[in-house]
Amino acid sequence: MVTTFTAEATPDLERQNASGLKHGISLNDLEQALVDACVARASVLDAGREIVAPGTPLHGAKYIVSGWVGQTKMLDDGRRQIVDLNVAGELTAFDLHPNAKAKGAYVCLSSVRLADASELLERAIHHPSQFPGLAALFNAADDQVHARLADQILRVGRMLAHERMAHLALDLYQRFTRAGLCAGQSFPMPLTQEVLGDVLGLSTVHVNRTLQQLRRDHLLRTSSGRWEILDIEHMREIASGARGADHHVISQETPYRSHRIANGLS
Repeated sequence: MVTTFTAEATPDLERQNASGLKHGISLNDLEQALVDACVARASVLDAGREIVAPGTPLHGAKYIVSGWVGQTKMLDDGRRQIVDLNVAGELTAFDLHPNAKAKGAYVCLSSVRLADASELLERAIHHPSQFPGLAALFNAADDQVHARLADQILRVGRMLAHERMAHLALDLYQRFTRAGLCAGQSFPMPLTQEVLGDVLGLSTVHVNRTLQQLRRDHLLRTSSGRWEILDIEHMREIASGARGADHHVISQETPYRSHRIANGLS
């Protein structure tokens, strides 16, 4: 079960998110009007709602005004890996390649205020000279998708548990800063430990243990649906692997071992 975080969905923050969509890219007046109209048409979807099913053609695009969306892959026994996270101020469920299909399901991980950005994508692809800002925006968003996938492979494939958590925290902090949703060094975190485990390839027990250690080390504060990074430089050292296996408590846990622990196997 996912805790709903609703504080993002205020009118002021919706306008802020529409600005955050630009990612530092300049939009002309017409482009900005199109973005504003897109946000104004957003609707609310409940946690657990599937936005796009696996194998579905990705002809359009969605813009997240508030909430969290995950791209997921499932095994036959019900185990889930969240391959990518999208948060407020980001585009999701799109692909710039023609005839592209969804590689996994796109699912609401919290209550999500979602806008159909298909018109923006259509103008960016077919009329880039008229809408250069929108074209640049979608190209940047597409590049970020590939960068996040590479980070996720590194995170789940090679990092220790505390490195994974630190890496994820810093990534989200940077993304929420870009969307204008950070307060100091804190940002929204409505996801349960079970969902975090699906993101990081860890059991719920190991997620809990890792968060406890980061709190004890005065690196991360977690309360009231938010995370606050207390020592960014130290967290960066951890996320980069500079401290690696020398960290004094938290050990490696592979997804296979997580599965055995979760099912009471030795």
